[in-house]
Amino acid sequence: MRKKSLTKTLWKKSFRAAERAMIAAANRRNDCCALCGSTNTLQMDHSIVSRKHLSTFFEIQQTVLLCRNCHCSKSFDNHGLAYQVAEIVKKREGSYFIHWIISKSREVRKWTISELENLKAYFDKLYL
Repeated sequence: MRKKSLTKTLWKKSFRAAERAMIAAANRRNDCCALCGSTNTLQMDHSIVSRKHLSTFFEIQQTVLLCRNCHCSKSFDNHGLAYQVAEIVKKREGSYFIHWIISKSREVRKWTISELENLKAYFDKLYL
């Protein structure tokens, strides 16, 4: 049986803890779906995501809460919902932010364990 690296395991735990703290902060900021206003089964969604590099993953300004139906529809690109979500963020944060987050999403970012722990502490205090 292959052993897992202790550093990799600690990094993954820190990443998930920071992610959970960010989701909790997003839930404190909003209490309904940004698209339809529903309060059932809310999920956090990134308007611009950098799946490959994770450089914009912890930018809470780009996140919105969507109900499960709207989130699934947006994820499968039904009815242009991705554009509508980007417009919600643009209205809330400004067009400069959208251009900045798109350029930042092209960067490669390696999060350290201490950075992830600092992010968790920051999100725990946010929107209290």
